[in-house]
Amino acid sequence: MRNLRIQIFFACMTLFALGCEKEEFKGDPGIPVFTLDVPFLNEDGLTVTAGDDLYYMFASHLKQDEYTTYSGLFGKEDICEEDCAENFAIKIIQKSNMESTLSEGTYEYFSIPKDGFKHNFSFVSDDVEALDWTTWRVGGEDHVGQASISFDSENDSAPQDGVELLYDVPGQFIAQFERPIFPKAVDCNLSLNVIREINDGIYLEVETESPFSFVSWSTGQTGNRIKVDFASQAYAANIFDASGCQTKVVVHFKTKSLVKDYSITLGQKSYVFSTPDNAERAVVIEYTDKEGVFYTSSLIGQILPFDFEIISVEEYEVNELGQPTWKIEAGFDCILFSELGSTKRIVGGKATFAVSY
Repeated sequence: MRNLRIQIFFACMTLFALGCEKEEFKGDPGIPVFTLDVPFLNEDGLTVTAGDDLYYMFASHLKQDEYTTYSGLFGKEDICEEDCAENFAIKIIQKSNMESTLSEGTYEYFSIPKDGFKHNFSFVSDDVEALDWTTWRVGGEDHVGQASISFDSENDSAPQDGVELLYDVPGQFIAQFERPIFPKAVDCNLSLNVIREINDGIYLEVETESPFSFVSWSTGQTGNRIKVDFASQAYAANIFDASGCQTKVVVHFKTKSLVKDYSITLGQKSYVFSTPDNAERAVVIEYTDKEGVFYTSSLIGQILPFDFEIISVEEYEVNELGQPTWKIEAGFDCILFSELGSTKRIVGGKATFAVSY
């Protein structure tokens, strides 16, 4: 399958158990299939060809109640060592009561609904005393001994500071999870594993369910797993995830001798709690820059003459799970807004991408 990477967590786990090994496209690549040309007004743009510079096209779809979201993401492989956080996604949101197909024509931009979002955060651990070791911190307030925490957020303002989960294991370590809260639908899980290897040492390992993620450690290393050398008591990891979750994890060790292995999973489900005031179908464009700053077309909304047009849709190859995909050619203009208040103006953007269905 030329330059198309369509991966789902459960399938990856199955393939891993069977000896999964990533297969690269071999032979004459011919004309590139999936490409992206995004001119930013008054600054350098983004040009991507899937298969070059460790870029791949990740195609997916998600059904949620009344809507189906078809997504195509230009992201980098996990072996990337430079500018790895940068990615670009196009998401087409369509009401489930419509015909299950995408057609040529002009699409409106999705605008954040009037009522807001609900956010639910939870954690999972097999430690018997896990609740005694847990503190949630939201809006400057601490909530002790809870397996989960839920709250609402506004949709027409900058995101809240974020959520922190403190997991304090007596005599062992403190793990601190920090995640910003974006006004968007998110469903993701992230696991931190503290592992003892016999006659080798202690390792820190981060796992996500996303088909694309990038982990950068305070030691200067990248990748989902590092060995602890105790040159420092604290180790931090910044995780960028294609699902839309961005997380910082800091582990403060209290000892060099752990009594057991540990695994803590942070889960998040964020969803719209009202029916969006949008057309039958709408589009969201998302961009994460090289520094990890997230931009989206839906934070405030768009005004004319900004538009998105699907020029062509055609059946493409099935993925390794047998799921069909569409190859889509599109053109677009819009403004992207970051959670920091900055903007990026796209003028004459073009993309050939894929989504599954």
